[in-house]
Amino acid sequence: MGLGAGVRQLHHRPGARAKRLVLSTRSCTTSAFSAAAEAWAFAAFKAGLADFGVAAGETEDVALTSRDLKTWRRALVEQRSKPFGPPCPASTRFCMRLFLSLASMFAWALMTTASHGATPGDYVFQGDIDLGGPGFWDYSSFDAAGHRLCVAHVDKISVVDVGAGKLAGAVGPIDEAHGTAIVPGLGKGFASSGGDGVVKVFDTGDLRVIKTIAVGKDADGVIWDLATKSVIVMVGEAKQIAIIDPASDTVARTVALPDGPEFGAIDGMGKLFVNLAASAKLARIDIASGRLEAAWPLTGCKPPHGLAYDPRTRRLFSGCSNKVLIVVDPATGRNVASVPIGAYGDAVAVDSARGRVFSPKGEGTLTVIQERPNDSYGVVRTIPTFIGARSMAVDPASGGLYLVHGETKIKGGLPNPLALRFGWDNARIAVFTPND
Repeated sequence: MGLGAGVRQLHHRPGARAKRLVLSTRSCTTSAFSAAAEAWAFAAFKAGLADFGVAAGETEDVALTSRDLKTWRRALVEQRSKPFGPPCPASTRFCMRLFLSLASMFAWALMTTASHGATPGDYVFQGDIDLGGPGFWDYSSFDAAGHRLCVAHVDKISVVDVGAGKLAGAVGPIDEAHGTAIVPGLGKGFASSGGDGVVKVFDTGDLRVIKTIAVGKDADGVIWDLATKSVIVMVGEAKQIAIIDPASDTVARTVALPDGPEFGAIDGMGKLFVNLAASAKLARIDIASGRLEAAWPLTGCKPPHGLAYDPRTRRLFSGCSNKVLIVVDPATGRNVASVPIGAYGDAVAVDSARGRVFSPKGEGTLTVIQERPNDSYGVVRTIPTFIGARSMAVDPASGGLYLVHGETKIKGGLPNPLALRFGWDNARIAVFTPND
């Protein structure tokens, strides 16, 4: 579960006449100024979190997914038709730091943008797709059959035609949207509605809601498993997994868990793997029987959030709040590697064809990890993106990356700095394509 909010660093509308931008760590290291700007911006961002009551050393699970922020998020939803977001929810000091962060990140974006040759791991920023307001979101999922992207967007699922580069429609209303799964053979989609603990079934053609299924309090991530023909829902506060039969739109079985689930991944062979946040463990579940087979520790992980599986290498990748990504053998639960990543993340994605693992982070970076023989993994790129861009999806055919972020605006200032207000008016999808 995640709250998204972001600062736009680079904006190029698809189709506009502009030089293509290729982003990589090489540009980040060419200027001492850019490094200073990055450090300044992120320090301001983290310092601002302290004004929400987040002490130094606390995990991002508290900082960015705390239910204490729900009241403010609801206020933002209620003001979505107004010209600007709600007042600053904390102290003016936070707003001042946010302003410095915005200025710094703008400078960083200018200094870390360069044009390069075709080096594997570089990605071309193609532009933004506007989703409109409000500026909060959660998981995104790519519909390969329909060539569409589904983004959980507070009170709806925003559906994007990625070929046309525009919003195609929305599914709703939804009470706290979190995740979506598409079942292409049936022409159905399944969207979690966390506030009222249900999954809403919709027609993928006209996006009309056709049924509501009760699954339990805090319905969160949703996955489609072709092998067992099941829709799988992570139900956080209920500490369970709901397994739905998409043919009858009923809950076939539930699986009790020792801890609240975060995101999950399937191996395509009947097994489900789920991150357990509080205990920092990885659960393995047999989907057909609903049996919890194991709960393995994620050594050095505090706590796990995003999870992805690569069917080619048969490895799981669990993103952790303390800036590490743990690689796990799904057969034994053995932790085979630990890779450094950035801070404030909520997702992990895999491009199996290129052997790459992605960890988008709210600090404004995307870590690109290359899978190598003999369980060797290395960071090949740390790409500057957008503050708040911690949710993403990958097009498995093209390798295109879709990162959801927001646009932060500040209103007020001199002669009355105490009147500073900020808000996230819109959500956007940043589109990146590989150069190989």
